[in-house]
This record gives sequence, C-alpha cells and structure tokens, in this order.
Amino acid sequence: GANDGRYNDPIYDFVKEHSEVTNIILVEPIETIIPYLKENYSYHPSAEVVNKAIGQKKDSLRLYGVKKEFWDDVNAGYGKDWPTYWAPTGVTTSNKDQLVDWVINNIESDKKPEEIIEQLDAEVVQPSSILRESSIMNDLQLLQVDAEGMDDEIVYSFLNEGIFPNIINIENRH
Repeated sequence: GANDGRYNDPIYDFVKEHSEVTNIILVEPIETIIPYLKENYSYHPSAEVVNKAIGQKKDSLRLYGVKKEFWDDVNAGYGKDWPTYWAPTGVTTSNKDQLVDWVINNIESDKKPEEIIEQLDAEVVQPSSILRESSIMNDLQLLQVDAEGMDDEIVYSFLNEGIFPNIINIENRH
C-alpha cells in the first residue's frame, strides 16, 4: 500500500528527484488516504493512483482501520512530525486483533476499540491488470511493497503472473 506515498516511504525522495524520467503507479486500497497520496504526487508528470489492493484469486480484501474521527486522538509516541492521518492509516491491517491492540495502546478515548475501528473492503486486482490498465507503464523495474504483513503474498502475485521486477523492496516488519 502506498499510503500517502511520502512519509516513511523509501522511494519518495528518489522519485521526486527523478520525476522527469520515472513513471510510477501508486496502489493504495484505503480510500480515505487517496487525496493525500494524489496531493503528494501532484508534482509528478507520470504518476497514476489506483485505489485497489493487489493480490490473486480474491475479489475483495477485508481490512480494519481507525475511523477518521479518531485520527486526532492518536498518541503513538512516535511520528511527532507526521501529519495526523499518517499513523492511524499506516496501521490499517487485515488482522483485526493486531489493530485492537494498537488502538488500546495508542488512542486516547473513552470509546471501546471496536467503536474506533472500521471495516474496509477493498477491490483486489491482479498485478497484470494494473499494468494492462496503465497509460504510463507496461513493464516494471522496481516493486516497492509495504502491506502490513501481506508483503509476501503481493510479491508472489507478481512472480506467479510472470512479472519479474529488477528490484523488489519489501517491509521486513509485521
């Protein structure tokens, strides 16, 4: 997931510095973060934003996230320089129990965690369809994956479709 494409993103600075010679497809399943993603890449002449999830053999992906009205209540103890949306959207996951634990430890509210968490369903598409529908790219050189514990599934979905990027970078936590 691209999230906002900027904060804590390992390729943002490179892409910004080389915006005239790069094409980038930013895939993010969380609809509420899409406006921030588009704003952060508004400078880029060849950036496409896709509001879907990547995978194989599924039509949709169930995720759990923090409701927007609780974003200002986050007190995570990290990311003090981040925008208020970043930490709560960055912990969106398919593992509800993991999110409940995070909410208990990082949100100051009298509400129960179940009242703070929302269920999100994202459309899942195969990697080949992302490339097929793109107007800027038909070949992939770099695959950057940060998908809260589902990174390996996403990488395998590319490899299983015969898409072999020169570089694959994944998050190694979760």
